[in-house]
Amino acid sequence: MNNFRNIVAGVLLMLIVIWMAGCAGCNPPPIPSGMTPAEGPETGGTSVRITGDKFDLKNGVTVKFDGKNVPATVTDATSLTFRTPVGQAGKSAAVSIFNNRKEEEVVSVGSFKFTDATPPRVVSTEPRDAETFSEFTDAQRVLSSVSIRFSESVDTNTGTVSVIETDAANNTREVPGEASGSGDTLTFAFSSPLTAEGSSDAAQALKSYKVTVASVKDLAGNTLQESYQFSFSIEGVELVSQYTVQSGDTLPAIAAKPQVYGDSSKWPRLVEANQDDYDFDPNRIVSGQSLWVPRGAAWGDSE
Repeated sequence: MNNFRNIVAGVLLMLIVIWMAGCAGCNPPPIPSGMTPAEGPETGGTSVRITGDKFDLKNGVTVKFDGKNVPATVTDATSLTFRTPVGQAGKSAAVSIFNNRKEEEVVSVGSFKFTDATPPRVVSTEPRDAETFSEFTDAQRVLSSVSIRFSESVDTNTGTVSVIETDAANNTREVPGEASGSGDTLTFAFSSPLTAEGSSDAAQALKSYKVTVASVKDLAGNTLQESYQFSFSIEGVELVSQYTVQSGDTLPAIAAKPQVYGDSSKWPRLVEANQDDYDFDPNRIVSGQSLWVPRGAAWGDSE
């Protein structure tokens, strides 16, 4: 009897050993061999395919993406797909997989890099939107450029900047200039500085400017979603009846000043009006010298 029990026990033990030996590879860990693509937009949703072997068709496979479990669809024993979550541009996430029945046997696949998918946006401008220039030291050099700062570095060779000037009479013109810049800032330098208009009523000589920025791209190729506009204005300067000579002045330069005539060709007026002044020598004017500035119908001005 005891011999029989020993035989049965021996047979059972042998069967267990055989079963264990035969099933040692029943649920092996997956063996990944590749992942495509290895990068995608920070907005997530990229469909990624992992190829390899030993993917568990019955129980499924889970992807660990940056340490978090992500559902995967097993196509067959050699292929699975998953979609990336939202990430941060420039950052990489570690990717690994495990068969669901063997969670402790995690196998590394590689890394997935997030690319920039966010368009640049304007965060500030100089001058500020709706700013009015009413105080300046030189009416002929009120402003030499405008600048636009973006939320990130941009390709300063892309996009357009246009500046439209409108005067008090509602006449318009496009202000010529050239765009350049570096990093996150684009600068539009005017071909010649913006000036203030001379008038007996400075408020009526206001000039306004509208700046439009369009199609600027960031370094990843994302384009500004829609054109951006801002505006500013320059108040006029009151016409003067007397002008005090500044260092470096010439008669044509004085005549060109907005508060004088705004026209360099009118400098002979200054000679004619001041020639009887014993201190006046048209060939030698000095800093601090006071000049009479004639105007009116008698001098050919329209009333």
